Amino acid sequence: MVKEELSSKLSSFLFSNKRNNKMIDYLSNKMGSHGYLPGDIMRIVYDNNESKHLSTVETILISKYLTDGGFTKGEINPTEAFTDQEINVALQYFNDKEEKIKLPLTLDNVLQVGYDEFITTIHIRELHKMNQSGLVTYNFNTQRDAKYKKGSDGSLVKAANVNKKSVNDIAELLLKGNYIADAITLNLLSGTGNDGEEFTFNIKKNEIVIHEGVSIDILDGFHRLNAIEKALTMNPELDVVFPLQIKNYDARKARQFVGQTNTVNVMPKQYVQQLKMDTHEDFIVTELMARSELKDRVSQRGNLSVKTARQITSIKNLTDAISSVFDINTKREARSLLNKLTVYFDELVGLYIEEDIPYEDSIFSINNSMLEIMKHAKEFVDSGEDEIEFDINNILLSEGEERSLGTIERKLRS
Repeated sequence: MVKEELSSKLSSFLFSNKRNNKMIDYLSNKMGSHGYLPGDIMRIVYDNNESKHLSTVETILISKYLTDGGFTKGEINPTEAFTDQEINVALQYFNDKEEKIKLPLTLDNVLQVGYDEFITTIHIRELHKMNQSGLVTYNFNTQRDAKYKKGSDGSLVKAANVNKKSVNDIAELLLKGNYIADAITLNLLSGTGNDGEEFTFNIKKNEIVIHEGVSIDILDGFHRLNAIEKALTMNPELDVVFPLQIKNYDARKARQFVGQTNTVNVMPKQYVQQLKMDTHEDFIVTELMARSELKDRVSQRGNLSVKTARQITSIKNLTDAISSVFDINTKREARSLLNKLTVYFDELVGLYIEEDIPYEDSIFSINNSMLEIMKHAKEFVDSGEDEIEFDINNILLSEGEERSLGTIERKLRS
């Protein structure tokens, strides 16, 4: 569930339960610790204009408290749309209207160094305010590999893969005054501005105005941002200025940037390779993981999470299988193949998930299964057909059935 969908669903839920005095009293009590008055809560509850008047922080807090209080039965859970970091930041929030930052936001002393690239500096307290206000987001589509955990309702939730030791080490250096500030990179994600533009740059004043609705994604510096939050809780008067890079990339270019700049908290090598998208195969795997039923089903580290995440293969195996079976020479060929493979895996993996087939009883559990599956996918691609259908017998292994590539070949063609 995306953030906007959660906000809209929450707003509708509040309005439909506006006469639930028990819920309103509970919510007023919980939100009171964040500086909200009972009148503020009544305004929020009776406002049925979907997400228009609900801030990110309000969406997180209200959905969390209603979930914890048992009012929503887990139907509106913030863990479905927000990272642990975003939820923790919201829980520390106090409704101080003078300090809250909203878009549009103006940054000064900005220099343009490229068509979609700018540099400036930012004080950590200003960065902290932006983060506390819910302006800085962690975008799983462009950031480092995620980990998975189960939410309070048992659903699978993505979480940022944070190296806690790295965060603690940076926070300690900040507190001691020994940290050498290095550039943090924020991306004004292309296509997210409410008016069709993400920013306005005034070359005479050297200032950039970030427009309303823009998703400000952190591309490089998430561990430092966590460390800043930790350090400021211990010393709110810390005086540190960080270099700040501002990008205006689309999701694809942002992924390339993240792969290119992976230096400190090292990501899995295969995931870095995929992010860089050096080859047509890397491009296809990246897009399959973003738009097909393979989303969340491909391991970025090699070891499969078959029970928690229902993963069926790894980036390496998927990339190698495509490279072995297909001869891709141009971007046009890659896009055409991507469309066909999306149809193929939507059907194959979709059926596997819908029928809840145990991994160990499926063809995916056979060694080198993806290579044989990709050979069958090529037959579909070469056939010129627009659709393909599978049934459970194509995937489910019978008791005692031989676990061989020949078995996969026979079952897929049966």
